[in-house]
This record gives sequence, C-alpha cells and structure tokens, in this order.
Amino acid sequence: MFFTRTPQYVIEIPTDYHDLDSVVTMSSSTFGETNIDLGVLRDAYRRNPYSHICLKDKSDTLYGFLDFFMLAPDTFDAFIAGATEEGLFTSKDILSYEDSAKEDRIYLGAIVAYNSESKSENGRSAQMMLYAFARLMLEKYGLAEGRTLQGYACGYSPEGVVLLERMGFTRLTDGADRRDKYPLYTKTLDKADAEKLKASCERFSQRNCTLILR
Repeated sequence: MFFTRTPQYVIEIPTDYHDLDSVVTMSSSTFGETNIDLGVLRDAYRRNPYSHICLKDKSDTLYGFLDFFMLAPDTFDAFIAGATEEGLFTSKDILSYEDSAKEDRIYLGAIVAYNSESKSENGRSAQMMLYAFARLMLEKYGLAEGRTLQGYACGYSPEGVVLLERMGFTRLTDGADRRDKYPLYTKTLDKADAEKLKASCERFSQRNCTLILR
C-alpha cells in the first residue's frame, strides 16, 4: 500500500503584497536596524515582484522568506566596498525586473526560517526556499539560457555563514572595515550552479511544499 503526503507548505511567486508586513516583522527581529525599510521593500516588490520568496503554511502563516535585489551600479559598488548597507537602501537603489536584465550582479539579502515549535524544521524550510530560488533563477532570470550572475551576500549569523559556504560562496572580507561589520561573500552563479541546487533540494521540496511560479 502506498501513502501520499499532502504538502504542508506553499511558496507562491509573486507573493501576496500584504506578506511584506510579515516579512519586515520577521526580518526586524532577526537583523534589527540593518533591516531594509518597509517602504523601500514595498517599492522593491512593485518594481520586481520576482525578488521575494515567502514560505507559508496552508493557513497563510509566514514561516520563512528569502529576498534578493538587483541594485543600481553605483549603489552596488558602494555596497561591495563596504560604504553602505542594506538598511540605508532607498527606492532608487533597487532596480525593476526589466532593468535587472541589464545587470550581472545580484545581492542575496536574507534567508530567514522561523519555526518556534521545531528548530529542525528551519533547515527544511531553508531547503524549500532554496529550491524555489534555483527554479526562479532558471525560469525568470535567464540562467537556463547561459546568463551568469555574480552573487554577493553577507554572513549575518554563524548559521548563515555555514549555509553560504555549503553553497560554494567564498569570503571577500571579514567585515572589520565594512559599514555593516559583516563578512562579505561572493560566488559566480550560472546554469550549472542553479541546476545543482535545484536537484539537491527537489525531492524533499516537492514532497513538502507546493511551488507556484507564475
């Protein structure tokens, strides 16, 4: 006899606009003052609805999110140099989905998973969001057609650093001279990387999460 498991989580992309309030609440409790302003986040969503991944259960409760941004060239240069940080980004610093096609750099802002009843579920939540991210890069950002992006991310926590290193990111700086004081990591993202990430998370994610990508 075979039993099928009904997925208990949902990731819908684009996410509901009203999810951004819950994202900021969860993000603020994690990152404090370094968190991006809610108004800027709303503008970022309007400019590029394919920049937010929200993991929710069937009752619409947020259990995690992953966000990333394509930044204006001058802003990105300043961020890499450590002269600015996410909490200082303004709406003009965030590119639209259409303009993002012209850029070859991507800033991975955050991946946050929170389940107060099951800490082990947080790792599974991250896996499901990374699967959605890989699909998004292949299907909406052109990696399947040979596009290459240089990814950048900060190590905000020991768990975040472990995750970045497992994904093949390398450390550029330890953060001592950066405004945000966090170590900066980078990795070249291409079709092979996205396909590998997708394959590593696919079986578990498809069993536990319904992904709707429009």
